Amino acid sequence: MVFDKTGTLTHNTLEVTDIRPLAPEIDEERAAAMIASLGEHTSHPIARAVVRLAEQRRLAHIPHEEVNFIVGHGVQANVEGRSIRFGSRHFLEDDEHISFAAARELVNQFRAEGKSLLYVAADDRPLAVVALRDRLRAESAATLARLRALGVKRLVMITATIRRRPKPLERPWGSTRSIMSSSRKTRRASLRRSNSRVARSPMSATALTTAPR
Repeated sequence: MVFDKTGTLTHNTLEVTDIRPLAPEIDEERAAAMIASLGEHTSHPIARAVVRLAEQRRLAHIPHEEVNFIVGHGVQANVEGRSIRFGSRHFLEDDEHISFAAARELVNQFRAEGKSLLYVAADDRPLAVVALRDRLRAESAATLARLRALGVKRLVMITATIRRRPKPLERPWGSTRSIMSSSRKTRRASLRRSNSRVARSPMSATALTTAPR
């Protein structure tokens, strides 16, 4: 049986797990408030997760100039005379040439934990890294355990989350096999190979969707 992780075993709602400042002039709350003040103008799920966190903590809004949206990459606005940008690694490192090399070990740790990442920079310097993760549905572990008890021997989880060392998830899904790829085409190919080894593979309804990143 094949499950899509996002929206089937999880809520498809990102939550902030870590905010790591990378500059001495900023702390966790200031970073969250700054991202939320700019991010409230966008509907992107990662930005919205930081906005929810700021609202829960009742963080003050930080005044800023006009917000610029770089489609598919991130957000930019001037805050107190500094150009604040946040978005994907590709946007900040490859396009804007801001190196996060000093935080590479931290980034690799978050990626190994299956977390989505938001990179934040001020002018040409790294400012913070934010890690987020989808919320597990409370009933997921019990449901999969019940399926095993009913005799379902092969459980496969499809996810767009990439790990540095893909391996079967030990918790909370037991020995469930994982197909991990950010490419929908690659996930389909992996699923076809998986299906060729079994007679029939029931599939959850959303098995080939793409998680927000």
